[in-house]
Amino acid sequence: MYHNIDIDKIIDTIIDEKLRVCLQYTNVYPVYAIMKKIIGKSDVKFYLFSDIALRHLNVFANSTGIDLSKVETVVINREGISNPIIDDPGGIIVTYGCVILKIWSDNYLSFVVNFLEKLPKETAIISTSPYNAFEEVERSILHNLFDVAIVVKKSEDVFYFGEEVYELSIVHSLTQKLPPGTGYFKVDKDMDIVESE
Repeated sequence: MYHNIDIDKIIDTIIDEKLRVCLQYTNVYPVYAIMKKIIGKSDVKFYLFSDIALRHLNVFANSTGIDLSKVETVVINREGISNPIIDDPGGIIVTYGCVILKIWSDNYLSFVVNFLEKLPKETAIISTSPYNAFEEVERSILHNLFDVAIVVKKSEDVFYFGEEVYELSIVHSLTQKLPPGTGYFKVDKDMDIVESE
């Protein structure tokens, strides 16, 4: 038996408290399941670092049947920003493809700081990036740029009838509403999050 984690509650808290969250992962599949849940809950705006990230989002949407026509997207690539920075403080901003910044420049952490400072202060943000693409010191710096840092990975310790179980750990937090801790969840064939009963 594994400890269930209430991902709905986590998402609601991020949105309601307008938190800035660094979400790192070792496998992007469960993160897309979390994104699917976010899209169903709130007005979502995607900031995508490169056209590659845009392609990934479209593949995800096509495979799950999610309609992205009402989701606002901003693509940031070497040539600049495809649309102006969003100044509407409503909903939630999700960034994807941040690892591309490491390919573009050694000063990617400065870019992240500048980017965050330009965003509306009263907007919830979830910034996603692959955990293993960063060294320990880099991860520590990234985590401390945000109110909350979450790591999602496949659990090596918990098994559930042969199905993969994912571990969600809050590893850094400035708010008692999302205290540090770990819980587990599964993702079904429709890329929906399944929680234990």
